[in-house]
Amino acid sequence: MMQRRIDSEMNKEIQLPLSCPICKGRMILVGYHESLQVLKTRCWHTCRHCGFQRSVDEFKKALLTV
Repeated sequence: MMQRRIDSEMNKEIQLPLSCPICKGRMILVGYHESLQVLKTRCWHTCRHCGFQRSVDEFKKALLTV
């Protein structure tokens, strides 16, 4: 039971108000926290319908270069 709680705290899934660029489905933010403080938290956007994935860092770069 304790292991399940730790796993749920480390792995996050959040619904976003963004639509998928391929199928216009709902995107979710998936990520996990590294156990070492030196490493960066990893996150990416995923579509629930078609499975399209993109890196959050790439998405931020695309927004900043517009």
